[in-house]
Amino acid sequence: MTGSLKLEGFSELEAILARFEDTKVTDRIGSRAGNSAMKYMLTALVGALPVGTRPTLRRRKRKDGSIAEADYGRVTTNVRIKRIRKAEGTTQVWTVSTNAAFWWWMNEFGTVSQPANPIMRTVWEREGPDLPARIGKDLWTGIERAAKSRGVNVTGRSI
Repeated sequence: MTGSLKLEGFSELEAILARFEDTKVTDRIGSRAGNSAMKYMLTALVGALPVGTRPTLRRRKRKDGSIAEADYGRVTTNVRIKRIRKAEGTTQVWTVSTNAAFWWWMNEFGTVSQPANPIMRTVWEREGPDLPARIGKDLWTGIERAAKSRGVNVTGRSI
């Protein structure tokens, strides 16, 4: 499952970000805004995921008689966000991973014998439309903080 969000209509923000001569500053502002939005999505996702009561440690007997143990944990403790790529310009890409809880994808999309239970998709559909406003607010917070410390004029805000 992939979901994407493309922010358009932020030309005023781009013009203001261009006033900062150091691209590291603008990258940091964008990274912090994106991380903040993804942490919000992560919190919403973890809140929507079911929490089981069965033990997560699994044991199986090998052919040689020894016992193999595997503990993949719960999906709520395994789900992570990570920035995977920063392309040229203002593009940043994040991913949501279930890490060791690889079996969660079978729950999300279903199998031959198990129907799909799309929790991640429903969280994205419910929370995704609020992300542009959240990112815009976080971008302005970062811009104002950086402008104050560097003495850059960012007046004319109309978002």
